[in-house]
Amino acid sequence: MKKLSRTTQIPPREIVRWFKKGTLLLTRKLSLLNELGACCQNGDDPQKEGEKFLLKTLKDRGKKMRMQAYYNLANQPNDKHFEVLAQFRTEPRNTCLLTRIDRLLDGQDIA
Repeated sequence: MKKLSRTTQIPPREIVRWFKKGTLLLTRKLSLLNELGACCQNGDDPQKEGEKFLLKTLKDRGKKMRMQAYYNLANQPNDKHFEVLAQFRTEPRNTCLLTRIDRLLDGQDIA
């Protein structure tokens, strides 16, 4: 699998710390979730802090954050996420997101 391009060289630990401070705008949060996804997929997250944060985001963040976290985890070749992602798909609060997520994963524009 080819490496994803990253927009920054900020380590995953620092990105997670920014989220915990709670001062980021939503657009910046979504961008940084993509950055964490790229870190995970490229192997730039040896302590798995970014991966743990993405998994946590599936459970306790707003719907755009959950959708972006799901997208990033689903794009990783990691069998251990299969069960968590399957559980996400069964939760009633995520029903409205699934069509958009599936279109994103198929490479379609969701605008």
